Amino acid sequence: MDSHGAIIGSQVVEIITKYISKQKQAKYGFTAEQLLARVRTGESALSVVSHLVAQTSKPELFRFFTKVVREEFVNTIESAPENCKNLPLAHRTVFGHVSPELRDEVMENTYKLYLDGPENTVLLYDEWFFLGSDLVYLAPAKRQIILDHFLKHLESSDGRWVIRSVRGIGQVLAPQEAENLMIALGQILLSGEKSAVSAAWVRLLQEYVQMLPPSRAAIRDQAKGWLPEFVPILNNREQKLDPTFVP
Repeated sequence: MDSHGAIIGSQVVEIITKYISKQKQAKYGFTAEQLLARVRTGESALSVVSHLVAQTSKPELFRFFTKVVREEFVNTIESAPENCKNLPLAHRTVFGHVSPELRDEVMENTYKLYLDGPENTVLLYDEWFFLGSDLVYLAPAKRQIILDHFLKHLESSDGRWVIRSVRGIGQVLAPQEAENLMIALGQILLSGEKSAVSAAWVRLLQEYVQMLPPSRAAIRDQAKGWLPEFVPILNNREQKLDPTFVP
């Protein structure tokens, strides 16, 4: 075969490959890789996530969360961080459009990651993918393992990722854990960085109202010691939650 024939043959193979790929997609839906390629292209793609999810099988969605997105992130965060910053948003947006049953399965896999996965990967998950509200999809004992690791990580961090990651965590915190949250957000409140202080305070109040009374009391006690200027605001919020409360 001459060079011209080889080029034509290559083009034919490419056409056939693309045709087969389209036929498979029409029959079986998106693969996890195809879904990721689509949703990470920008805001316009995120607006049609519900339609993309509807055309992706449950096994491929599971792979999307537990293998494809995680591996892509871990493999590129050091070498090309600018290329992976959109991965947590893609993960979070798709997670918001799948069934509760699949969320249970994804979080079961996440529990296994925290239990015996590489520590560096777990720390990256804490900072980029974890959201406190996800813990409701786990049984209490398994939830506690993730929570213990996450709260320990908070002790050594004053990064702004904390403000995002703790969203929804208040509903599962025991009093001692609420104190740990107060310390982590308190470090940001004391930083003096105006935008960070504002965001941390809003997050603290949002989590505070989701806590049980003993955990809220732990937050107020912590504030008395080193953030006294916030105590009147917390007391006011408590009176709205519990009209019998007396500061």
